[in-house]
Amino acid sequence: MALNIRIFKKKDIMKKLSVYYVLSAFLFCVSCSFIDEEYERHGAIYGIVTDRISGDPISGVNVTLLLSGASVKNTTTDSNGYYRFYELDPGQYSINVSRPVGYRTDRKNDITVKVGEETPVNFPLERD
Repeated sequence: MALNIRIFKKKDIMKKLSVYYVLSAFLFCVSCSFIDEEYERHGAIYGIVTDRISGDPISGVNVTLLLSGASVKNTTTDSNGYYRFYELDPGQYSINVSRPVGYRTDRKNDITVKVGEETPVNFPLERD
């Protein structure tokens, strides 16, 4: 019985490795283009909720994003009064800030979200 033993030459190994590296680089570039494409199909809205008089941030405020009058996303302001809505389809939105204790409810309409852009919408709230 004859054994078929193949001895790999350095040249063969280098050729296979170079094909592997080229293929890996190609796949990486393709995956990055999908990430960029996904980002470019959406927009975002962000802002801060503050006291109108003092300018102090208000934390723990419920912020609701509406599309055609229906709630599509909810979030709460962080300890610095910031909120953010990601991955939004382009269009016209409204934002409702629920009444935090001691403040009036506020709502902003006709907020335009564009592809690849972040739209700032701040809420300086008045006290009751």
